[in-house]
Amino acid sequence: MNIDKSCTACFSGYRPKKFSFPLDMDSPEFEPLQDNIEATIKNAAQNGYTTFLCGMAAGFDLICADVFYDVRESGAEFEHLKLAAIIPFQGHKVPEDWRTLYVRTISRADHVEILLPTYQSGCYLRRNDWLIEHSSRLICYWDGQEGGTAYTVRMADSAGMTIDNIAKAHN
Repeated sequence: MNIDKSCTACFSGYRPKKFSFPLDMDSPEFEPLQDNIEATIKNAAQNGYTTFLCGMAAGFDLICADVFYDVRESGAEFEHLKLAAIIPFQGHKVPEDWRTLYVRTISRADHVEILLPTYQSGCYLRRNDWLIEHSSRLICYWDGQEGGTAYTVRMADSAGMTIDNIAKAHN
């Protein structure tokens, strides 16, 4: 898959434990989160973004991928959109309760990119760097907590990327 950075957006956000609410259908905050992600993906698409990169982490990344597929199937204006699953290393796994969504995301992806042959220290930050290097827009969930998402937001800001922070719209 040839990635044109100018029309590519990437997803980055928290893993489940960092959210201030449970990431499940029973949580009253979950549907508004999905709605905000959907609106953000549609807005990006309407502004010329055609490729979306998913870093394949449990939590925000995989929720975005799931919503992406709903958007793509919602009408002819979105059916041309592509999703690439960016896997940090061969053998990467997610917690069991996210496994079905992980496998479904990979099986439906238009492209799968495995960045490293095995786990290496720093491989998740390296994956985040790859996402930023190949995108011009970041769709994220960041409420100020330190960690990989904060790192990615800083990198995107330094690169002059458009940043859509769902946490701001969600609160």
